[in-house]
Amino acid sequence: MIPSRPPRYRSALFDSARWSDVDLRSGDIVVSTPPKSGTTWTLAMVYLSLHGPDARFERLSSAAPWVDFHGGRPDAPPRQARSFDGRRIFKTHTPLDGVPLVDGVVAITVHRDPGESLLSMRRHLRNMTAPAPDHPNRGPLEMALETFLSRPLDLDHFDGVTLSGLHHHLRRSEQASAARFHYSEMSADPVAALRAIAGCIGAPLDPASERAIIDATGKAAMRRNAGTYTPEANTGLFKDDARFFAGGDERAERLTDAQRSRIFDRVHSDMGDHSAAWLCRTAGA
Repeated sequence: MIPSRPPRYRSALFDSARWSDVDLRSGDIVVSTPPKSGTTWTLAMVYLSLHGPDARFERLSSAAPWVDFHGGRPDAPPRQARSFDGRRIFKTHTPLDGVPLVDGVVAITVHRDPGESLLSMRRHLRNMTAPAPDHPNRGPLEMALETFLSRPLDLDHFDGVTLSGLHHHLRRSEQASAARFHYSEMSADPVAALRAIAGCIGAPLDPASERAIIDATGKAAMRRNAGTYTPEANTGLFKDDARFFAGGDERAERLTDAQRSRIFDRVHSDMGDHSAAWLCRTAGA
């Protein structure tokens, strides 16, 4: 039987077809998340768990490349892992059915409360130098929320944060039997999250290493070292690389209780009691 070709996901910035240039092997680690779900934080925890808290790298995006990213230049060559010996780490926003997983690859997914994901993406867009004018998460919050709730799944325009896209990511992570984390749990107990991540990649940590990694991967620490941790740092993609890690946004938006109820009701209607209760949890809850 000829194996089926994985579905192709495309946006203005990435194309999952670029995975065809990567031969995954047993021991590799793939972190697959929807946008604005704690991707960079998780990658930093994975890298330092695997290589030790004293490991150094010039940029996290080189140590754990985003293979399918082309940044609006589809002909740009795909990024490869810095080390071709030993275990490699890859980042992707492609759902796991679009990644050519093989036996022995560790897949990690992180999910976030849908309303928080939307607000985080809107902060992200305000910090971008030139966001796409037709990005689905731009505009007045009320209009962006309507788009978030109503935009259908479109694999050829897999841009931004939409409820259909978040649902799709979650379903595909369940089908792939990935190690699944929730941003609210990670925020409430980062030490437990680190231990779980280290355990699933087979890199148990001693207490001193745990403390060092927690200190190095806190938002304040990553903000201070934005040139190392921010994706595409020092390229002009962002107005302020440090603001990639949220904090002190003077224009912070909030969803009303009624708006949050609309989101929860949609998740409940589309995915059922269990998924709604698991997914719709804010970091402060």
